[in-house]
Formats: sequence, C-alpha cells, structure tokens
Amino acid sequence: MKRSRKSRQKYSRYRRLQKGGLRPDTNSGEVLGITDTWSFIDPELISKFQGYIFGAKTYKNIWLELLQACKTKQIPVYVITSGNLIGVIRTIQLLGFSDLFEEVISTRLSSDPNPNPEIHKERYFAGKTKPDVIRSIMKEKGIPYDEKDETKLPLAAFFDDDPGHFVDLNTYVVKTSYSGGKPAMLNSEFMNDMRTNIFFTSIFSSGHKTRYNKYNQIEHNFTYIDELNRAISGITGVTKDGVVPTFSEIYKKGVLKDIDDYKKIKILFLDWDQTVSVWQGPPDFKGADFSLIKDHLVITPIHK
Repeated sequence: MKRSRKSRQKYSRYRRLQKGGLRPDTNSGEVLGITDTWSFIDPELISKFQGYIFGAKTYKNIWLELLQACKTKQIPVYVITSGNLIGVIRTIQLLGFSDLFEEVISTRLSSDPNPNPEIHKERYFAGKTKPDVIRSIMKEKGIPYDEKDETKLPLAAFFDDDPGHFVDLNTYVVKTSYSGGKPAMLNSEFMNDMRTNIFFTSIFSSGHKTRYNKYNQIEHNFTYIDELNRAISGITGVTKDGVVPTFSEIYKKGVLKDIDDYKKIKILFLDWDQTVSVWQGPPDFKGADFSLIKDHLVITPIHK
C-alpha cells in the first residue's frame, strides 16, 4: 500500500534517526535501550565537539571529506569496535554524522552491545574477530570474495590502529593501520586546538578527558593524513594536490597503487578508538559523562 505524504515524511525521519549505528532489527535502538536521538542546543557546539573527538581541525575536516565521498559513491561505512558501542553511537549522533554511517557493530563480550543472540544468530558478533565480522557483512551485502585467491581485487578497506586485527584478511581488503614510531598527530597540534575547545577546557574537564588524557599526554595511534588523502583520491577519482610524491619513483609507484586500490572498494570498515577518534574510548554517555553534557542537549524521541 502506498504511503501518504505525511506517513512517508514520518518514516523518512525515523530512518534518519535510526542511522548512525542503529538498525531496525538486530542492532535497533529498542534492543540497545536507545529510544531517542541527541543533538546540541547550540549549533556552535557541534563544531567544538567535532574538534574534541577528532583532536584537531585538520583531522576533523579530512575524516568528514572521506565519509562524504563514501556517501556520494554509495560506499557503506561500518564501524567495528571492541569498545563502548553505545558511546560510539551517541558520539556519531552528536557529531552530526548519522547519515554517513551504515552501522556500528560491537565484538565485545558483554550483554550491553550484544544483548540477545537469539534475535539473529548470524549477526551475533560478541567474541568474534574483526575479520569474522568483515566477512559476514560482505556476505550480507552481496560483495563476493575468495579469501584463498591472493589475486582478488580489493573489495573493501579496513582502518584500524592495531595491525593484529588484520590477521586472516587477504588481498580483497585494503588494510591500513598505525604501525608505531612517530605519532600521526603531534601532541603540540592536539594541545593547540584543545586550548580553545570548551569540551576539553570545561565540559569534560572532570570526566572523559581525565580518563584518557593523563598529564595532558596522548599516544596518538592515529591514521596518517597521507593515507586518508590516498583513500579520498581513489574513492572520488580525483587525485588531491600533493598526494603523489615526486622525490622518489619507488614511493610514487606505491602511492599510485594505493590510490588505484581505493578506487575498487565497495565497502569501508573502520575501528573507532584512536583510529577515527583521537581518544582511547568514547564518552560514557550511560554514566558520568551524560551528567556533564545533558544541559547542552536536545533529546528527541524516536518514533516509528
């Protein structure tokens, strides 16, 4: 039966609110105890919160560019976390990025992010490895792969700060990680941006920041800007200025191969903590951090 215009608008709004990590079935707001969506009363706080989560304006802008490129090219983006699922979902809502993510999936062995294995056994990911999740989602999305075929074209990309999470993923996945050594983002860059950020200086000064920023130092296991630029260049088909080096033919060849690999992907998987977000974990929006932020929020019930 054809929906009325009013019904279509209501349904469309419901679907928008369900995005940013939620599904209407196995990972729904109802299952997770999320019956509303959050946004900031003051629009200026959105930009400040984005700066706080990404650690610096440079990273905020480039991650947004990558996510928007994926949306334009209809490449679904999944977050796979072993951390705080609800915290990541609420963070995405407050960033204003809900329409840019297909789903947030947790592998944590806990009843909070994975409350009922009987809902859909094939989508119960508690205790699974991230490669297990990637293969399951690719199968679900109808993206074929052969893990024994090392000549298979890249079909997916996976960003994670822990290279140990790439075990058992063959060449059908472009794998990108922080590999140690020099931090991707210097502490000075982080502190310069945080000095004028209200979430760092005031709102979370006794909560989230304290847990993850002891002595004003953070180990920035963070995705490199160069790698993000290669991904954007490949996905959009437009190579960004300065991405391809001219000082070394060997290095140039490697970068061009990376860009060509990103051109072929059909799906993007992301770790969250210290890969997308600079922090080691999201704010605890079911606990103390909610009390610090609640006066700044508009809380809108999700209606079907």
